[in-house]
Order: sequence, then structure tokens, then C-alpha cells
Amino acid sequence: MRVAGILALTALAVLCGTANAQPESLIRVGVINLTSQTVSPAELEILSDRLRVELHNTGEFTVVERERMEDILGEQGFQLSGCVDTYCDIEAGRLLGAEKMVAGSVGKLGTVYTMSLRLVDMQTGALERTELRRRS
Repeated sequence: MRVAGILALTALAVLCGTANAQPESLIRVGVINLTSQTVSPAELEILSDRLRVELHNTGEFTVVERERMEDILGEQGFQLSGCVDTYCDIEAGRLLGAEKMVAGSVGKLGTVYTMSLRLVDMQTGALERTELRRRS
């Protein structure tokens, strides 16, 4: 788990940078829980929450809280489970009023962890940035 946490921080730093934006210029971002076929749901929830905290700590983002996301999306009848493509990211982001969405996956093969993140712009629908990191 420690390695996966380091992966999240490394990928996040590359994905977002660390510029200190002014509060009025913060980007509203939603984070879809990370997915995996090889990492436990409990670990994914921890990593997803860690990603939200680290995004907030960059000083560039206002992060939509996980519980608030679930409430808003639930009211709209939108299910995040199985949300693994850019189209799904865009639909969720628009419902949340987010400017950008972050989503991705974590994998583990033997002692090697990999993390893939994507940043999607809600206005254009463009995949703005992707990052892939691995650690053993």
C-alpha cells in the first residue's frame, strides 16, 4: 500500500503541477474513484481519497467531495461504478458542475504497482492529460 501511495503522489505531481493559484482562480475538479482488477476495493477507496487530498493540496483545485459527488450523481440516477471511459467522465463532470474530472486505474502484478490517470476538460470534452507510473 505504501508503494501505491507513492505512485499516486508521483502521478499527481506530473499530472497537475504545483503552481499556487489564487482562490478565485481555482479549478473545480471531480475525482472518480480509481478502478482495478488486482487491488482491493478498500485500497482503491483509500487511494482515491488520497488523490483528492493531494489535488486539493496543490493549491490549483477546488475538489468536489466524494460524498457530495455521490449525492448529486445519485439524485440524477447516474452510476459511477463501471465508469471507465472519457465519455463517462464527461457525463459525470457535467452533472457535478466540474470544470475538469480526474479518473484512472491502479494495477498490481507481482510486486509492481502501476497507476494510470487521465484529466478531462468538461467544456471541450478533450482528454487534456494522461500519466502512467509504475513502482515496485
